[in-house]
Amino acid sequence: MTDFAQVPPKVVYTYVNDSVQLPWDLSILRRLSTATFDAYLVTPTTGRLPVDYYINSWIPLNSRSSTGTEWSDLLQPRIEIDRVTKSDAGLYSVEVNVSWTLALTDSHIWNNSTSTFSCYLVVLGVLLALIVRHCLVYL
Repeated sequence: MTDFAQVPPKVVYTYVNDSVQLPWDLSILRRLSTATFDAYLVTPTTGRLPVDYYINSWIPLNSRSSTGTEWSDLLQPRIEIDRVTKSDAGLYSVEVNVSWTLALTDSHIWNNSTSTFSCYLVVLGVLLALIVRHCLVYL
């Protein structure tokens, strides 16, 4: 169950003081009408948190890291960082645990699946950013 999600690239490069968005779209899970799911977000700043806690509690208390994030769909989490710092670099993941049942004529089959979708954010410093941008001009 890992080929259905729309996820950010495996590695995202950005510069100090730039803004970045890391969106995940797992809304196709709604097609599993009998499924229940739990979604977790893992970031270098927060560690592993349930997505609903991140939306409703962590963001309001820590707006420096995630300003401009206004979403409430647990199946479409996204990270928005307005002014990237070096400490924002690292692994960002969404982990989704899905459980569903298949009703047969005389029994039920229970299914559980966990998938993790990860992205590594690389933050380039100001000096390195200037060198990279300068070199790209000459390519």
